[in-house]
Amino acid sequence: MASIGVRIKERRKAIGLSADTLADKLGLNRATIFRYESGAVKDIPVSILKELALSLQTTPAYLMGWETQKNANSELIAAHIDKNATPEEIEDIIQYIEFRKRKVKD
Repeated sequence: MASIGVRIKERRKAIGLSADTLADKLGLNRATIFRYESGAVKDIPVSILKELALSLQTTPAYLMGWETQKNANSELIAAHIDKNATPEEIEDIIQYIEFRKRKVKD
């Protein structure tokens, strides 16, 4: 199973974010991002993990290795989100997609 650091790096590259851009979105410095990716930081604060997952268009559970699916909608979301979207904007989009999926089922 891939480590959280590997998952962070893979998602960051998959959606085309540089470490600098990701660091800026999270209000961190790039060295911190590289420490997360290398596994040098073992305990990422929950508040950072949540924002990290939103910025990487995935879930905290995926990053932690608790689920294997990156995000059922990650490719769809990535295709429609501006690369400069805030975590709040990404969350709004994800919530809207979930709302629409429930409406279709009803």
